[in-house]
Amino acid sequence: MITSLNKQTLTHNHPLDDEIVDLAKKYINNPEGLSVDIKIAQGRTDVYAPKDLPIVIKGCGSNYSLFRLIKMEEAQTLCAANQYQYLFIPKARVCGEFLLEERLPITAIGYKQQLGEYLSHLDDYTDAIKEFAGFLCQSTLTDITGNTKDPYNSLSRVPMGRYDNVMLFEGKLGLVDLETFALRELDNYNGQCLTACKQLTRLFPYHLEEIIDAVSAFDDQVIIYQKQLEEEKLGALKRIKIAYEDHLEFIENKQITLDNFSDLFIVDDQRRREIETLVLSKMSQRVKKEPFFKSNPEEVLKLYGASISTFFQAAHIIISDALAHNIGNLDAEITSIPKLLDVRTLRFKMGDKIFSRFEDSIEDDIEAMGLDHWEAYDLECLTLKWIFQELVRGGEIAYYNPKFGYGGHATHCIFC
Repeated sequence: MITSLNKQTLTHNHPLDDEIVDLAKKYINNPEGLSVDIKIAQGRTDVYAPKDLPIVIKGCGSNYSLFRLIKMEEAQTLCAANQYQYLFIPKARVCGEFLLEERLPITAIGYKQQLGEYLSHLDDYTDAIKEFAGFLCQSTLTDITGNTKDPYNSLSRVPMGRYDNVMLFEGKLGLVDLETFALRELDNYNGQCLTACKQLTRLFPYHLEEIIDAVSAFDDQVIIYQKQLEEEKLGALKRIKIAYEDHLEFIENKQITLDNFSDLFIVDDQRRREIETLVLSKMSQRVKKEPFFKSNPEEVLKLYGASISTFFQAAHIIISDALAHNIGNLDAEITSIPKLLDVRTLRFKMGDKIFSRFEDSIEDDIEAMGLDHWEAYDLECLTLKWIFQELVRGGEIAYYNPKFGYGGHATHCIFC
């Protein structure tokens, strides 16, 4: 444990080799080098991952790249002073407008895959989590929970753990976004240890006892916040149950494996008619209660009833198209259950190719009803909502959320 630290004690901590920097320049100095094909993240900082280099290239701008490098070196020095073995901070160099960072040896990428890595190896990450507790008690680091538009954040009131910034691999934690990192004097906590406990619990809820024990070395009064931390744990576990555990139970019950990952449910005629009758009844009740189109409601309902089988078939096409889209975008074989769950997590929204194909397949039926664009959209979304909700109730799919996440046109999400 250290007692003080400042920039004068910084060490350079083995920067990237000159050879790697020279190879990176062929991308940086070529206007077409940093193409969409190798872009893996877009936002305030664009991130590129050339397949032939063991680094990622971050377009931060020269001043901000240097700022981020200094933050990384400060964090490396903190780890070295405490002899932490399980916290991994990538080697890095500034190259013009770009920050070059060593790529972590991670195959589990994305929320579900990272979550699966944690849940499948709880004991393997205990030491790393304890070290991270000490790290957070001696510093501040804000972008590791919440503060994200990731749709999984909307599944619980407790902010989600940001596995995109704290990445799990081989029993270690990769700290890949340290721009908000700041050192803290040990005699000036000001509630930092409670903040650290909350952050850690959101990331690693099954390690609450170990987290409290590790943080107690810095603040022996943290135990008085046990109730608050239990609430954080419950909120985190709620998200895990919805996003991962229930989905895992579903594929196990349906005997979906790495060998038959593209299998989908089959609905017989009786079940199809049952769903169609239920959806038609719901639409009739909805229109009688609050008509949402200008046309003659009785005539529209009559035409809708005649077209309900077409709507059902089109809804099934959405699921098969979305799954095919995910499979088509795979960069490697499915070799783990977390990746299987990730592939069978389907998303679509108004304007994308999947939803557009659904609209094309029912275009003639909608036109016959005489609905304008937004009337048709409302009818389509209600129909999909009721079909998918009934498929969840009947066990054909695991989960459906018509408003998955944040923002304008809602993203629909299905776990199957």
